[in-house]
Amino acid sequence: MREETDLRVEVFPLGPLMTNCYLVYETTTSSSIIIDPGWPDGIEKLAQRVRKLNLNIKAIIATHGHFDHILGVNKLKLELGREAPFLIHSSDEILVKTAGEMSREVLGVYIEPPEPDDNIDEGDTIELGGSRLIVWHTPGHSPGSICLIGDEIAFTGDLIFRGSVGRTDIPLGSWKKLLESLERILRLPDNTVLYPGHGEPTTIEYEKRINPFIPRNR
Repeated sequence: MREETDLRVEVFPLGPLMTNCYLVYETTTSSSIIIDPGWPDGIEKLAQRVRKLNLNIKAIIATHGHFDHILGVNKLKLELGREAPFLIHSSDEILVKTAGEMSREVLGVYIEPPEPDDNIDEGDTIELGGSRLIVWHTPGHSPGSICLIGDEIAFTGDLIFRGSVGRTDIPLGSWKKLLESLERILRLPDNTVLYPGHGEPTTIEYEKRINPFIPRNR
């Protein structure tokens, strides 16, 4: 029997690339995580929301190390004034280190990248009150890309979008590994809601029907 929980998801699109930063919290305990705070502009609004709800931020988690998913971390920590570890898969630490330079190359703006406080890996569990999110290592878009899998929800970073998938024609990308990770995520129940790194939420069922990157003979 499914345990009743009250998990809420709020989205804050941040930065020039409109990266989805997710505030995920359990209302009965105020236990919370923040996923992909990708840009300093807009962090104040997110921090205000955290304070208004009086949330206990357990961790700041990056689905991967690209600059548009991590460069708001330092400002977020400053705004919150609380100890919340920044977690990322170890395979993407090199991307974190070079994120400021990549931002300058792509957008003409240098922002000091954050230092990871710890690593997160396959099988790790994030407890939010009566809810749990399980870490899946889903490489392809980057070597250390992860998804966070809950009960009928998944935070997929840049693995899969509504009607599309993440790029692999970038340094350290792998189309072969992305396809393997896609195959894994598509084994989730059809009604699973996917919260991607950019764009609108979608579902497994919808992507099986319309996503051109998914074989129709599945």
